[in-house]
Amino acid sequence: GTEEQVATLKDGLQFGGDNNPEVINKTLNQKLEVVGGADAAKLSDNNIGVNAKDGKLHVQLSKELNDLTSAQFKNGNAVSTISSAGTTVTDGTNTTQYGPKGITINPGANEISLTDKGLNNGGKVISNV
Repeated sequence: GTEEQVATLKDGLQFGGDNNPEVINKTLNQKLEVVGGADAAKLSDNNIGVNAKDGKLHVQLSKELNDLTSAQFKNGNAVSTISSAGTTVTDGTNTTQYGPKGITINPGANEISLTDKGLNNGGKVISNV
């Protein structure tokens, strides 16, 4: 048969990701760091899976996220934030908040709200009722 050689510390492995053809070469005594950039105190469990398929490890985000404190979505000046306190949507000038005690719409002037304290229509006429 074919004679096998014992690996040395100078022998290495190659690692790749989605940004092919970028390759990370590491010798057997070097550390490969896998980083995400998040504060370790703000991480949740059981939302990311790693599955082996076709000789690759696939890192996948769950379709059903659990134990999160908030999520923020941005597109230019438009920002939507979801938390246990409610949902806030803004386009940089106008803001709408939805929470357990009601809905507040702030179109830049004359705030409109429907809360446990009642309806404040911001001085606008209620029509088509």
